[in-house]
Amino acid sequence: MDIMFEKFLSNPYHRVITLLIRRNITDNDRKEASQILKSIDIDELYRVSYNNEVASIMYPELVQILGHKLDKKWESEYLTIKNRISWMMGVFKQLSDELNKANIPIVALKNSGIALGLLDDFGLSPMGDIDTLIKKEDMKQAHEIAQKMGFAFKFRSVYEKEDFDNALAHGSTEYSYNDNTGQNMWFEMSWRPIDGRWINQAVEPKAETLIKSSVLIPNTNVRILSPEDNLLQVSIHTAKHSYIRKPGFRLHLDVDRVVSENDINWDDFLKKVYSVNTKTAVYFSLKSAKSLFNTNIPESVLNELKPNKLKGDYIRRKIEKMDLFKEDSSAFTRMEFLLFQSALYDNIMDIVAVAFPGIKFLKRKYSDTSIFYAQVLHLFDLVGVRKKK
Repeated sequence: MDIMFEKFLSNPYHRVITLLIRRNITDNDRKEASQILKSIDIDELYRVSYNNEVASIMYPELVQILGHKLDKKWESEYLTIKNRISWMMGVFKQLSDELNKANIPIVALKNSGIALGLLDDFGLSPMGDIDTLIKKEDMKQAHEIAQKMGFAFKFRSVYEKEDFDNALAHGSTEYSYNDNTGQNMWFEMSWRPIDGRWINQAVEPKAETLIKSSVLIPNTNVRILSPEDNLLQVSIHTAKHSYIRKPGFRLHLDVDRVVSENDINWDDFLKKVYSVNTKTAVYFSLKSAKSLFNTNIPESVLNELKPNKLKGDYIRRKIEKMDLFKEDSSAFTRMEFLLFQSALYDNIMDIVAVAFPGIKFLKRKYSDTSIFYAQVLHLFDLVGVRKKK
């Protein structure tokens, strides 16, 4: 079978990690992992796992394999993650309860939706923030409710201004939340489901449509995207991170978990992919998950999405050239990033639409400058010149 990341998976530490963090672990996976564990340094395995933010995910399986031989630091990391994510989700559910009183639906995206809606153990879901989707018309009221609950309107980027109207026009608001015990987290509300610098808004799914087809998570007032919408969203998000940028291979777990925990209607999914012109980008997200975790993605789906040989070979070489498992690696120069992301587009018109979004968009996003300078700033933003790397 054609797989990606062969040179990385040939490393025993990397191989055992991918075997033990995948969602559907087979008996053969456990047997292979057990054999590898006999020949490697468990302390080094912890270092690699910890630096790649998957030590807590590996812990339950390692307990079954190694038992009492497992150092306590694994359990400590697992409990630290579990307690932190439990706290984060508790705060999130309190906010969703208040929003529900105002008849404002909220959808948990990516890791937060997976943690609340698909998994049964918060220790398996390390994450740094919570991303959510709401209707644009509800943003102002949701913003006011969040602030009353102690969510401080604040952006992580030094280039973003804490101006609600500007943030609303751009697509999202960010908040910092701190409690009296010293715990803190970042929280984002967006009316753009992808909210990516490289996504053509003309074909991006509408929040209203996605919310309408979303599903309420039992015992909460939080919603999760439908399986097909969820898979499309996490696939595009993985592509936004160029498949290998931080958080590295943990990012591909989103695809693995959404596929493993749902009965995906693949025909419906393919229609959604084509409707937003993301065939190439989604192909490499699915291909990466299948190669790393043996995710149950039909070969017929991959064949349907596979780009032409010239484009496919270029993208694959770029992905495999970078070290997926190397901690704190700088994956691309800005020019490499520009060329790589451009190659992910299915057609040239989407590239033009994103690079030159029009006067109305530029006025809304860069209201305090001339149109010419706004266009220049927009191009700088696209390649990350004005963003923290």
